[in-house]
Amino acid sequence: MQDDIRRALLLHAAAKAAGKIIDRDELRELLGAGEQHLIRGVIAANVGNWKASEPFKGTLTIGHDSQFASQPSGVAMAAILMREMAKTRLSALEQSLPAAFRELGGLPTADKDLEDRARRLFKACSSISTRRGAVSFQPEL
Repeated sequence: MQDDIRRALLLHAAAKAAGKIIDRDELRELLGAGEQHLIRGVIAANVGNWKASEPFKGTLTIGHDSQFASQPSGVAMAAILMREMAKTRLSALEQSLPAAFRELGGLPTADKDLEDRARRLFKACSSISTRRGAVSFQPEL
């Protein structure tokens, strides 16, 4: 087995073992967002009959949390609006809108007030979620 492969196996096994001890969410709780820690060490093990000792050095970084908005899809919102329409108006819309689209080469323009109301409706149906900051290790090779 080549030395590089053995070294990679050793480091991979150490990473998996570390994941069994503490997970990334726990690391984020212990270390503050945006923190960086220089880590130096040596991992010693046997890989098959091969004895290995691998020094390593690198920076462990805890990323900042970020917030993002999620909105319903346009298709889902249109389906809900269509459910609320009278069946006769819905049938007329299903015929007239595609015809207008083909004729204009795109959607017909909507009244500005209706567009503003639609934006407010989408915003009211939005939710804010938090994405946890990444935990990364950048080795110095």
